[in-house]
Amino acid sequence: APATAAKGEAPRLTGGAAGVFLLSDDYGAGSSEADQVDVRKYSTTGFDFGAPLTLSTGPAYDLQTGGAIGESPSGLVAVAWPQDSGGNKTMELYASGDGGASFGAPVDVATIGPEYGSGNNAQITVNDAGGGWLTYLDEGGLEVADLSPVPAAQVTPAPTPAVTPKPTPKPTTPAPYSGATKTI
Repeated sequence: APATAAKGEAPRLTGGAAGVFLLSDDYGAGSSEADQVDVRKYSTTGFDFGAPLTLSTGPAYDLQTGGAIGESPSGLVAVAWPQDSGGNKTMELYASGDGGASFGAPVDVATIGPEYGSGNNAQITVNDAGGGWLTYLDEGGLEVADLSPVPAAQVTPAPTPAVTPKPTPKPTTPAPYSGATKTI
């Protein structure tokens, strides 16, 4: 049977090396409209989507419904969400290099024109270096934004385990045999 993860709108899913994530525009406590952008990670022990990690909050009229979430092959999680702040409409990018445990501050990656298409609009793809592409529709038509590498301050890759090479033994010449011999 279906389970309710939250009272929200515009759900998006992604999955990969870091796990499965649910992105949605949720109703905050006491709110009558969706007013916060939340990310939840799926728990394989509880078999549900955990508590939300809120990326953005604000009055409902400041958030436009319809973002995107993607994951690189190594587990970099990227979220793009449209934001309207005082008439300045931008697509903001949030990035997590720690498997979705935290996200860096948003970076504006594109300007959105009027008539941003709500619903299943934005799509994102991201590579292990933080680069990628974002597509969405607005009055200008199909827009394509290059994410460019996410600033290093926002991406904390998992440390690579150090491998200590084993020293190569030096070849040795055996000492001449000095014991007794027997001829048969």
